[in-house]
Amino acid sequence: MTGRYWRSLSFRIALLYAVALGLSMAFVAASYFVIAVLIPSDEVRNRVAQETRLLSQIYVVDGEEALVTALEERRARTDERRAFDALIAADGRAITANVPSWPTRIQNDWYSIEADIYREGGEDDFSALSRDHLFDDGVRLIVGRDVEDLEDREEIVRQAMPALLILTVVFGLAGGAFMSRTIGKRLEAITATARRVTEGDLGGRVATRGKGDDFDQLAVTLNRMLERNQELFETVRRVSDNVAHELRTPLARLTARLEAIRTKFPAGNDDFDEIDSALEESARLQAIFNALLRIARIEGGRHGANFRKVDLGQIAADCVELYAPVALDRGITFEVSSGNAVLPEGDPDLLFQALSNVLDNALKYTPVGGRITVGTESGGWTVSDSGPGVDEQDLKRLTERFFRSNSVRAIAGDGLGLSLAAAILQLHSGSLSFRNSPDGFVVSMSFQT
Repeated sequence: MTGRYWRSLSFRIALLYAVALGLSMAFVAASYFVIAVLIPSDEVRNRVAQETRLLSQIYVVDGEEALVTALEERRARTDERRAFDALIAADGRAITANVPSWPTRIQNDWYSIEADIYREGGEDDFSALSRDHLFDDGVRLIVGRDVEDLEDREEIVRQAMPALLILTVVFGLAGGAFMSRTIGKRLEAITATARRVTEGDLGGRVATRGKGDDFDQLAVTLNRMLERNQELFETVRRVSDNVAHELRTPLARLTARLEAIRTKFPAGNDDFDEIDSALEESARLQAIFNALLRIARIEGGRHGANFRKVDLGQIAADCVELYAPVALDRGITFEVSSGNAVLPEGDPDLLFQALSNVLDNALKYTPVGGRITVGTESGGWTVSDSGPGVDEQDLKRLTERFFRSNSVRAIAGDGLGLSLAAAILQLHSGSLSFRNSPDGFVVSMSFQT
C-alpha cells in the first residue's frame, strides 16, 4: 500500500507540500525566537556585564559609600528595562538592595531573580537577569536588568511551538490531500483517455473544464494530437482497405482467366501444372486480401457483430472437432480441458474464427507426434503446444500484420492469423498474450467476464 501511494506523483506532491509548510513554519518560529528573545537577551547580558565592570571599579577606587550612591542613582534612572541590584557584606548582611531575595551561594553564570514589586495591593512582575561579582574583601555585588517580557516570549514560543507545528502539519496534509485529489482526478482523466485510445477507441478525448489552467492546456494539446493521429490512421486504413478492395476484382478476373485457360490442357500436362500453381498463388492472395479487409472492418467497428451469450467451452469443442482430422494425419494428440465458461456477450462466429486461427498456428508449428492442449476457463482459452516456441524478442510483435518470427519462417504462412485473432479479441474487450514454456509455446485468450 505504501509503495503504491509513494509511486503516485500527487501523493508525493502533497507530502512534500506538508513537509515544506511545516519547515517554513518552524523557520518562521525560530526566526521570531532569535529576533524577539535571543538577540535582546544578548544585548541585556552585554549591558549588565558592562555595568558590573563600571560599578566594581567605583567600589575599588572610591569605596563602599560611592558604590551605594551609584547603585541608588542607577535605580532612579528611567530606563526601558528596570535596574536591579544588591550589595551584600561579607557576613551576608544586605548593605543595599532592591530585590527581595537572592541565591545564598555565588553563581558563576547568568541567572534570573524574581524581583516582583508589591504596591497598593497589586503586584508588578519583574525578572532580573543577573550576574555576581565578588570583591577581594568578600563583599558581593549582584547586578541585573528586567527581562520579564523576554522570558514571557520564550515561554510562549516553547509552549506554542509543538502545537503550532502539529497544526501546521495537519493543515499542510489536509491542503496537500485536497491538492493531491484535484491533481489526481485530472491525471486519472488523462490516463483513462490514453487507456481507451490504447485499447482501440481512437475517438477518445480528454475532457476540459474551461478554466484555461495548465491541465486544460495539456488536454487541448493532447486532443489535437489524438485528432491528428486519428486522421492519419483513418487515412492509412482507407488506403489499405481501398487497395485490398480494388485488387480483389482484378484478382478474381485473373483467377477466372487462369481457370478457363487450364481447361484447355489435359491434367498432367506441364502447362496444366504451371497454371494450377498460379491458381494456388491466386487463391492465397485472395485469402490475404479477405483477411486484411476483415481485420480492417473489425478494427473500424464496421463488422456486423451478432452479440449474444456464448458458451466458450462449446466453441472450443467445435474447433477441436474441426481440426481433429488434420491432427490425426500428423500424429498430433489433442488434449481438451473444458470448464464451465460463458461469455455474457460475444459473436460466436468471430470467436470461433479467432480460436481456429490460434489452433491452425499450433498445428503448423507442432512437430509430428507432438501434443496440443486446449483449455477453457472462466476467463477464456489457453492453447499450449509442444512446438519450438518463438524468440523472446519477437513475442510482442506476433500480432503485427505479416510479421513472422525468424524461428518459424521456414514454415508456410502469411502472418495474418494472429492479427485477425487479436482484432476479434479487442472487439470483445479481450486480450491475446504469448509466452514460451519448457514444453513449447502457450497462447492465452482472455476476456473480461
